[in-house]
Amino acid sequence: MKESISVIGRVLLVLALAWQSCGPEGSEENSLTTFADTVSPPVVEFDTTIQASKTAQVDTFRNIAFATYRLRAEQEDIRIWNSKGDSGVHTFISLDQIADTSGKEMAFAMNAGMFTQERGSLGLLVTEGEEKAPLIKKSQGYGNFYIQPNGVFALDTAGKAYVVTTPEYDSLAKATSIAYATQSGPMMLIADTINGKFTDGSQNLHIRNAVGITHDSTTIFAISLQKTSFFDFSLFLQTMGCHHALYLDGFISKMYLPALNIGTLEAGSSLGPIITVFE
Repeated sequence: MKESISVIGRVLLVLALAWQSCGPEGSEENSLTTFADTVSPPVVEFDTTIQASKTAQVDTFRNIAFATYRLRAEQEDIRIWNSKGDSGVHTFISLDQIADTSGKEMAFAMNAGMFTQERGSLGLLVTEGEEKAPLIKKSQGYGNFYIQPNGVFALDTAGKAYVVTTPEYDSLAKATSIAYATQSGPMMLIADTINGKFTDGSQNLHIRNAVGITHDSTTIFAISLQKTSFFDFSLFLQTMGCHHALYLDGFISKMYLPALNIGTLEAGSSLGPIITVFE
């Protein structure tokens, strides 16, 4: 980790993560598409190359700070955890303990999608090859999950990562063996294109997190460290090279990334499904 990360910088990150708002989010209508070539690129505030294939960094884009964790999924121990029931795990602390008892360290954790009052996944959840919750195919309902198109982040048994729209998932599941999957919505990028439901200049602002896949199959986990709109977050992911990207959640979003001193184990309490990387 670079020594240029100052104490002030760390404090600002903690304050930014704590800055959240409440209230329902609405859908946004627009027909905008590709903007990455016409905007200023993100400014890297600081970063650390953890390994040759794995990087954590904080960028400022449109005056908003975003933290990203980039990796090659097939080279990592990525898991999605079920949060429902007595056997469910829905805190960063409990997952860190699981990593510790297995002789590993938890290098990363982030909430992995929306959930019900019982902490169960809202939509498809697959863990260790077992479907814990079914794919929701209906296209109308309340909340961000139902802004169309919604989609799925999946990992096959070889470790390859995918972001696909919900209608595409059945074909993916037939073509490959799925080890882990989580459904959420809306899709933020579809084939390099920003979701047409999003509006540039929207004041619908929240802390948000997402996952994207680049053209070279790099997986990018991202969170806004300040409140942002769907459009600006999507545009940021587009400038980072994402081809497809899926929104995971907002307002309650949390990331644990000790390589950049982002988040704490205590911060990730009472979440729904969680994505982790163990080392």
